[in-house]
Amino acid sequence: AKQKDVTALAQAVHPEARGAASTGNRIGLLLGDVAPDFTASTTHGRMRFHDFIRDSWSVLFSHPDDFTPVCTTELGSVAQLLPQFTARGVKVIALSCNDTASH
Repeated sequence: AKQKDVTALAQAVHPEARGAASTGNRIGLLLGDVAPDFTASTTHGRMRFHDFIRDSWSVLFSHPDDFTPVCTTELGSVAQLLPQFTARGVKVIALSCNDTASH
């Protein structure tokens, strides 16, 4: 039942995904999915995603460009809420298409 609820939510948010679950072809990640592992250069050094999150929940942001109005607003809001995420054991990370030096 839980998977059906998550699938319905994903299809409501992403109408192009309708029918994808019934054919086994899903678009993107759903809540509770395990995100693919990756290695990245970060402002805190080189990291491997699964080593960073370990067995914690994580919020992963991805932005197409640095310092866009939406990116800046979202990341600023999350930075203000970081103590609440930390208190709940949730690790937050943001990915950018730009290189590390631009930060």
